[in-house]
Amino acid sequence: MQVPPGLGGKQSLVNGPMQVKVWSTKAPLHSLRYQPTPIKDFMNFKTMTSNEILLNLDNHDSLADSELVGGLLELANRDAEQRFNWNEHAITASCLQDMKERQPQFAARHIAQAQLIMDRLQVTDAAMWQANSQHVLRLLHKYQARDMAQFLDVFDRDVLDDEGEAIGVQKTADDTFFERIVGLLPMFVKDMSNPAVVRCLEVLTSRNLGSQRLFDHYMLYMVEKHLLRYPVPLYSRLLRVMADRQFVEDYVFWDTYAFKYVYVDPRRPEGRIFTHEEAKQLWDSFVYLKLKCPSIDIKDVLVQLEKFIAAPKLEAKE
Repeated sequence: MQVPPGLGGKQSLVNGPMQVKVWSTKAPLHSLRYQPTPIKDFMNFKTMTSNEILLNLDNHDSLADSELVGGLLELANRDAEQRFNWNEHAITASCLQDMKERQPQFAARHIAQAQLIMDRLQVTDAAMWQANSQHVLRLLHKYQARDMAQFLDVFDRDVLDDEGEAIGVQKTADDTFFERIVGLLPMFVKDMSNPAVVRCLEVLTSRNLGSQRLFDHYMLYMVEKHLLRYPVPLYSRLLRVMADRQFVEDYVFWDTYAFKYVYVDPRRPEGRIFTHEEAKQLWDSFVYLKLKCPSIDIKDVLVQLEKFIAAPKLEAKE
């Protein structure tokens, strides 16, 4: 507001009222009576209990694609021990059938999440698995390194029954599914995490996939670069997969990287320290390596590991 000179003085009272210009802007009334139109009004299943998730999934026909996938994925995470058979549950069976019919319209991230749901819920519908694999190949250009490792991991695992036995579900409809995934690995290996690299090595070894160039110039390079920072369980898995590959010709790898893990820890200047369980796990893995590759000398490594293995106490006989 601009106040003119002389306003409120004696002269202004004689001359009468003066005109004052007031600038104002029009804005919506933000109060309890005003509620904005919801733009992303989606259900958050992470804040619900398991029963609430099932009650909302019972109305799956009214859920968006992201809500259906999010609800099933959260339900799968709640049952990590797989105590229930979700293939026979009335609500989840109906939701899985709905998800199977919606897969052609799913986005790339929903296709990747759908296979996680099927894996964690131990879905036995082979047609659903095969349709998902076809959509993965259709949208293959939209996935990143983490997704490639997930595809090899999930489609390589067997569907298990209540007793832990493999059912034998054919997950892939195309025999070249794994070959097409492996053919793109050189572009993504550098961006993979350490567990993803080791898991990819396990799948490549068990299925006899990948070229020697892929192993030497990409997979082995990533292993050597980060080997000393592997946790003990991951390093133990690496030893076993190298033993299965009969990888004995590269002594530089074993002497400079693999065996060095037992002695050197980048986080501890005084050297690596193992617990009894970790040392026992590594001892078993090195023995497995020796059985598969007899030409590798592991005597010094076993001596170092035995320093951390507690000897059983002997009771004197009376």
